[in-house]
Amino acid sequence: MALFGNPGERISYEYYPHPTGGPQLVLIHGLTASAASFLSNLPVFREHFSVLTIELLGHGGSDAPEHPEPYSADAQVARSLALIDHLSIDRFLLCGHSLGGGVALRMALDAPERLTGLIVINSNAAAATPDRREHSRAGAKQTAARIRAEGTDFVRDSWVYPARSRRLPAEAREALARDFDRITPAGLAGTYESLVPNISAWERLPELAVPMLLVIGTRDEGFVRNSVAFIDRLPSHLLRIVELPGAGHAANLEAREDFEEAVLAFARSLGVLLA
Repeated sequence: MALFGNPGERISYEYYPHPTGGPQLVLIHGLTASAASFLSNLPVFREHFSVLTIELLGHGGSDAPEHPEPYSADAQVARSLALIDHLSIDRFLLCGHSLGGGVALRMALDAPERLTGLIVINSNAAAATPDRREHSRAGAKQTAARIRAEGTDFVRDSWVYPARSRRLPAEAREALARDFDRITPAGLAGTYESLVPNISAWERLPELAVPMLLVIGTRDEGFVRNSVAFIDRLPSHLLRIVELPGAGHAANLEAREDFEEAVLAFARSLGVLLA
């Protein structure tokens, strides 16, 4: 994968141009994950789109600075948009999973004129209320301190360790596990300190001006609960919802075909795809 940005704060990316210049699709993964979060979706998406996968700072092949400031939500959004400009991408369909869904929503709020549409998958980060955001701040700080003191091994016992799920395609699960092993304590701690507790843009949700597809894997009970208030907060005329029964947190991988068809149908409804 290629690297973009200033030394020490470079982000890793892969760009797959469509052979006939298809519309642009940008994919952003979640916490402790990597571009491998969309590995199983790439074959279908590359048939229809020019696809860009972005790896958040501290994840995958991206740099992992020691200080927490570069991991902030504003910095992540600005860095991603700078990469998109670097690749001469004008407008794009943006898709984010989990923590990446929070980053994607922030991008849609900050630069709505750049997006043709927004897709958010099982993102408690995007759906966090102010109360939940404040509650998570203390927990994220404690987790970051433990990571800096002990390393990342204990995270393998938590739900954020991608290899724990047996519902993922084997290829994606193995790639995500390999990429988790590349995460440094600085990268994960910085993410917990600066991004995780601050990504929610709850107060700004009514400002959303971009058509949005919300993908809900119904086995992710926490997100199902949190999505109720989240949905009520979003402009109803811009929102479309697809529930994927039997799929959990990684709904795009666990119900791959249904997810891909939902994305293609959404793109067609927006006129992004014509067939």
